[in-house]
Amino acid sequence: MLFTINQFYIIVGILLSTIAVFTLLDKKHPKRLSSGIFWLIYALIFLAGNWLADAVVGIMVIIMALLAGSGKVIGAKHQQPDLTQRQKDAKRFGNKLFIPALTIPLMAIVATLLPKGFSIGNLQLIDPKSATIIGVGLGCILALFIGALITKSRPTQGIHEARRLLDALSWALVCYCSASYRLS
Repeated sequence: MLFTINQFYIIVGILLSTIAVFTLLDKKHPKRLSSGIFWLIYALIFLAGNWLADAVVGIMVIIMALLAGSGKVIGAKHQQPDLTQRQKDAKRFGNKLFIPALTIPLMAIVATLLPKGFSIGNLQLIDPKSATIIGVGLGCILALFIGALITKSRPTQGIHEARRLLDALSWALVCYCSASYRLS
């Protein structure tokens, strides 16, 4: 099989590891060590969760909860372009910015609607049991590159934006992803 849910979890783990490193290296972050450790533990759960005992994953989650509950995990102060620059960019890119956003659900739909035995030769493309979530993951990767092409920025800018978004949504995202990870 070409794409499985475990490969998707590894990609998420790599993204979370990168965000952890960016957080640890951010000298302006007031709690970079504890926040970086939080994201690194979360990355390890995605990268190695299938090979770790449930008790070990449970201890990791408890450590994450203790870090977050004690106020040691906070978002960084991210630089935002001023209002004039944002308006200028909005005018320059217009509705083209919706293309990456629409790529994600489109890929989820395509992956979900593929026939169960869809393959190239003997190679099945997507695990039919996890087709929708794999489609979302592939859509996110594709959207990252489409966004970079539209804005003429490096794909690493998308990683910085992912970090900014995680800083804003961290607990909601952690709760959702943890529940979906352990249920699969």
